[in-house]
Amino acid sequence: MKNLLLSIWVGFGLSLAFADSHGQAIPEVTADSIVVLSPLEETLPTITMKFEPAIIALYVLVPPLAVFMGGHSYQINGKKKLLVAEVKPYLLRPNDPLLAQFYQKQQQNRIAWYVLSATGEILLVVGFVNTVLSIFNASSAKAASAYLLLGGGTLIAGVGFRIACLRNMRSAVDLYNYKYAGKKPAMSLNIGKPSFSPLGLGLYVKF
Repeated sequence: MKNLLLSIWVGFGLSLAFADSHGQAIPEVTADSIVVLSPLEETLPTITMKFEPAIIALYVLVPPLAVFMGGHSYQINGKKKLLVAEVKPYLLRPNDPLLAQFYQKQQQNRIAWYVLSATGEILLVVGFVNTVLSIFNASSAKAASAYLLLGGGTLIAGVGFRIACLRNMRSAVDLYNYKYAGKKPAMSLNIGKPSFSPLGLGLYVKF
């Protein structure tokens, strides 16, 4: 019964994480979200997503912290940016509804990723505590098993949302670079169709 509930929970989380963003509401682009270009920056810069070995090394050194990290940086104008919030103004600057939709979707998946990861870690800690207590009180063994199974399943579901979040961000960066990088910002006509492959690689047809 526990395995059945665990499978349903993990499957539900992964199905939500990998669902297409078709039909999502387009967020309103406000003035606060628009980056202002300096006179020396008349065109929109290219955004490059780059894996960071130093961050990835933390996965092994600090596993509890690693579940909340993406493992990559964003290179813009030769500067390294680690936060998605620092990339947001550039993605929303073209005022492209599809870019805004990709960004909104990754934000939704990021929230689910963080919440599920934190919940999973808490449940695992409770499970380990009950495992230790079971040495002195056999009745704690059953609770320990339940907490460990539920915690592990919640963490796996969080990984699904993490992958979906990074896929959404990759699609947004690919679209931005293809249509706007190196060009003067202008109102988007939203021409092109993105792919929604699991790898998050966007294919855009230019007319």
